[in-house]
Amino acid sequence: MLTVRASLGTRLSELEALQSTGESIGEQYKQTLSQLQDLDFNKAISDLTQQKISLEAAQKSFFGCV
Repeated sequence: MLTVRASLGTRLSELEALQSTGESIGEQYKQTLSQLQDLDFNKAISDLTQQKISLEAAQKSFFGCV
C-alpha cells in the first residue's frame, strides 16, 4: 500500500511540474507574441540598417589596418 501511495505521489509531482512548465511556456509565448505585434517595424529596420553600416565601417577599418 505504501508503495502505491509513493508511486502516486511521484506521478502527481511530475504532473504538477509539467503543468507549471506548460504555463511558463504559455506565458513566454504570450510575451513574444505581444512583442512582435507591438514592434515598430520602421524603427526596427532603421536600427538594423544603422547597425549594419556600423559593422561594415568597423570591418573596413580593421581590414584596412591589416
